[in-house]
Amino acid sequence: MQQPMQRAPRLTVPIVIYSFARPDYLDRLCASLRAQQGVSLDESRIHLLQDGAVSPRSQLRLAADAAIEQAIATFRRHFPGGQVHAAPANLGIAMNLQRGEALVFEELDAEIGYFFEEDLELGPFYLAMLEHLAAQAAALPRLGYFAAYGRHRQASDADHPRLVQMEHHWGFGLTRRCWRAMQPWLAPFLEVWRRIDYQGRPHL
Repeated sequence: MQQPMQRAPRLTVPIVIYSFARPDYLDRLCASLRAQQGVSLDESRIHLLQDGAVSPRSQLRLAADAAIEQAIATFRRHFPGGQVHAAPANLGIAMNLQRGEALVFEELDAEIGYFFEEDLELGPFYLAMLEHLAAQAAALPRLGYFAAYGRHRQASDADHPRLVQMEHHWGFGLTRRCWRAMQPWLAPFLEVWRRIDYQGRPHL
């Protein structure tokens, strides 16, 4: 007698996608999210944090309105039940990141969130691996950020998997306790970013 197929567990962690003006990249990210295996997506928990075109700081136009509209249309084509949070003006990447994290940890009151920028393409079990790592978060109180891309400059060793320190904030999970602890430390950094465009950022 054939065994019934088990349904993949439903993902309850909010997913945030950060987007600006590269709808072709966003299309590939959304397609890779759609193709995830080992988990079942809840579209209502997928959020597009779409940045705006014109800077309120310098009044410079940083993207065409058509590219912004196409990005939103691309997201809605893949996730018609998803949530779009379109900024009326250009926030810049740092403030848009902060906006997405505040959405997850303050408005949605989640303990963990998953965050992706538009220029990523995920392997088919990426979310399943994030879920595996998230399940260990409660036992690791110092765990803040975690991701599943490994040491991307080195060949992987499937026979000896292990945790290593993250290098880049790509396709990451983040815990609320860590995010809250970071806010006083990040405040001066964010204050700078509220006043300037990314292109004119002070590298020092």
